[in-house]
Amino acid sequence: MRVHSEAGAPLTLDHSVKGRIEVRDAHGRPLHRRETGPGRITLALPHGSTAVVTPQGSGRPLTAPRDVPSNGTWTRWGPPG
Repeated sequence: MRVHSEAGAPLTLDHSVKGRIEVRDAHGRPLHRRETGPGRITLALPHGSTAVVTPQGSGRPLTAPRDVPSNGTWTRWGPPG
C-alpha cells in the first residue's frame, strides 16, 4: 500500500498486511515507524513524502495505481453524484 502526505503531520495507519512489514520511502529507503497495535503503525511523514508498506521480504513493490477491494464496511466519499 502507498500513502502520500499532503499535511506533513504524523500518520497512524491501520494496514491489513499479515505478519511482519517493511515501510519504505518512494526511493526504497527504510522509514522509521512505531507499531502501536496489531496491524497499526505510526510514522512521521513530511509534507509531500510517500510511504510504501509491504510484507517483509516481498521486494520492491509495483507502485502504479490499482483498484483494491474493501476489507470491511465503507462510506462513500468524494463529490456528490
